[in-house]
Amino acid sequence: MTGFRKIGNGLDRLRSAALDLVDRFSGAGPWHDGDRIAGDGKNVGIAFLGCGFVADFYALNLKLHENLRLAGSYDRDEVKCRHFCSVHGGRQYGSLEEMLGDKSVEIVVNLTNPSQHFVTTKAALEAGKNVYCEKPLATSIEDAAELIRIAKHQGVQLSGAPCISLAPSLQAFCSAIREGLIGQPRLVYAELDDGPIHLMDPGSWESPNGMSWPWRDEFQTGCTMEHAGYHLAWMTKLFGQAESVTAFAACTVPDKHPDLPADAVAPDVSIASITFQSGVIARMSCSILAPPDHSVRVIGDLGVLSLDNIWHSKCAMRLQRYNSITMRAQSYDWIRRHSVARWIFGVGGKRLAASPRVTWRQKIRRHDMDYALGIADLANALSSGREPALSGDALLHVTELTLAIASSATANKAIILATAQGKAQAADALPNF
Repeated sequence: MTGFRKIGNGLDRLRSAALDLVDRFSGAGPWHDGDRIAGDGKNVGIAFLGCGFVADFYALNLKLHENLRLAGSYDRDEVKCRHFCSVHGGRQYGSLEEMLGDKSVEIVVNLTNPSQHFVTTKAALEAGKNVYCEKPLATSIEDAAELIRIAKHQGVQLSGAPCISLAPSLQAFCSAIREGLIGQPRLVYAELDDGPIHLMDPGSWESPNGMSWPWRDEFQTGCTMEHAGYHLAWMTKLFGQAESVTAFAACTVPDKHPDLPADAVAPDVSIASITFQSGVIARMSCSILAPPDHSVRVIGDLGVLSLDNIWHSKCAMRLQRYNSITMRAQSYDWIRRHSVARWIFGVGGKRLAASPRVTWRQKIRRHDMDYALGIADLANALSSGREPALSGDALLHVTELTLAIASSATANKAIILATAQGKAQAADALPNF
């Protein structure tokens, strides 16, 4: 047994080294390479509020956008802020007040901890700054609504993450659905599962420039508050506002870390059923337990359109049109299990030519996201006098929907969305097929 164990350990080391090589070779990470993107107008000065893990990825993407200029950054941790500014450039502010007093800053990018989003965004808005806030906008609907009210009163724009609906893959995906490729959409299956991260030594995770992953915030805030917006943002834009949600949430592993009390850990799984004003029904799962799965399938009258990974900005679309052969063949387990059989019988669909072009390096990456897309869109909105893609009102609706799902462990009933009552569906939602 000892010999077999040594062989097994050796194979594990070899597999780990192979994955490290793939990451290094592909430039793996949630950023992507590509041509610089020109803005709609002037160069806009931005400032980062918070210099932690995610700020590193935002800064890495700034080089792709010609209309964004990093004026400076501020973090309560002076050492962290100094290191961040030495890597990414810009001025190191000594205080929040100093940053808000910089007239060259038009957009404050709020990358603080979730518990600080409301108070810091409020301060920036009251100082007359436009704000792009990481998700969640706030941890209560009352606080989120207050931020929207302040932004409107001050005459400034408030937008926020996630900007995933601006990614090439989801742009093409939503366009195909609007154009009627699968007929009338009826049902959505959306997944945002990240695997059992408490078993993956998250305390050792670092960004490319050495910023630690905020595991404590992630466990205390919960995967629903952190991740549900990735699907909700594009679904509410495509299918219109949500009318109601019935959901279930639970914390199945309370003892995720010895330094974190069990009663301080948020739900690690949620399953939501959402009814949109357009009549579309969505089932969405979020967890940090189930194997990684960031896929989405939209089922329509004529077929199924799918994306394997919404966290990959160049993910290919797959279309399976309904016909008598494929509908019969997909009921056989052995056909679904084998790639050759799937190809012969047309099960699983085909890659669409309208999918974004992708390099071989991008193809083998786990994730490929441009975090700065939303900031660039806000800058373009300011230049052209329009609302950003995820406007304050849209952000408020996504926040309410997220909070409804996250709190559903005790609701035990369908929750009617207040922000959707008496309102028409989104302007760019689905036409009648």
